[in-house]
Amino acid sequence: MSGTCKYTPKNLVVSFARKRHNSLSFPFLKENGELLMIVKTSDYQLDEYSLAAYRSFYLRAKKFCDFFPQYYRFILGITLCLEDLGMEGHIAEELCDFTLKQKCFQFETSDLRRMEILTMLSHRNYDVNLRAIYGKGLEERVMEFMSNPQCFVKFNRPLFYEMTHYIFYLTHYGKKAISLPKVVFDGLQNIGNLALLDDDIDLLSETCLCYRFSGRKPPKYWEQYIQVAADRFTVSFEKPSEPSDPTKLTDNYHDYLTTNWLLAYSGRPAFTQSFLGTTPYFYKPSRGRSALSEISLALYALSFETDTLAKFKYIRPDFSTILSHKNKNIVSQLVQSTGSASQLIEAYSDGTFAARELSV
Repeated sequence: MSGTCKYTPKNLVVSFARKRHNSLSFPFLKENGELLMIVKTSDYQLDEYSLAAYRSFYLRAKKFCDFFPQYYRFILGITLCLEDLGMEGHIAEELCDFTLKQKCFQFETSDLRRMEILTMLSHRNYDVNLRAIYGKGLEERVMEFMSNPQCFVKFNRPLFYEMTHYIFYLTHYGKKAISLPKVVFDGLQNIGNLALLDDDIDLLSETCLCYRFSGRKPPKYWEQYIQVAADRFTVSFEKPSEPSDPTKLTDNYHDYLTTNWLLAYSGRPAFTQSFLGTTPYFYKPSRGRSALSEISLALYALSFETDTLAKFKYIRPDFSTILSHKNKNIVSQLVQSTGSASQLIEAYSDGTFAARELSV
């Protein structure tokens, strides 16, 4: 983690706080909660101008929570981050108290949300009683989920994001040292390799962050791949030709935030684009069909073949019959740089694409 404090580009923060969405909307809560957590965990500081952009929201946070209790997690998360980043006040404690009195923890239906709530409440020491009652069983279920690498072989994005977020919460975003068993990292390797093969830089960035939050360095090729993707982002200040409803704004903001989060957390230049104080829109260039997509389509076609030898005959002469030149190079580099990749591809394809077929 970067050891020096620095001010985050204020126009970036102010653009999210004031320009992209109305502060009463769910997209505002989601985007700003994510951005402020990135600012906080990356050792950035907010200057007075940036904090002032959130002052009105902060002062009305309790009212928002009373009126929109379904969004309490997002509102609590934002107020916690703001106070930790220098906002004067104790409204986060009021919201922690609200969370306990409304028994929000007991009404959540997933362990992921329960873990998130405990993590947030712990920042103001409001988690003790809940953790004493529910903590042991919760952590046992979470560890059982994370400790089966075979669950992370077939591409399943929601499942993968559960894994990364469990590690975010268990490590308190890198602030709490914990010792995770090897099988957890076996699963993370599968997730990271699949994310790269699918050109999913958002998921790949989160997987790399899980390594760093756990005190480990992710595979070098993963981070190189993310750096290239981050350098190719486009920030536009022109409204996209989409529905005028601002709640339906769609761009690649989350990919932009997570890739730069990884760069910032690992001490590299991040958020280097210029922000003009207007509404930014974030776009990553299309790279066409991903390697994983090409492999999956080929596997699906081969699934209709009954003769196993025919399947191998189909791919043995030349691996480029399945992968484009671009994706052939990506798979080759991944296999060469990450020892677990060839085993993953073989498992993904149930033996159809053995590691020996990946030479270029």
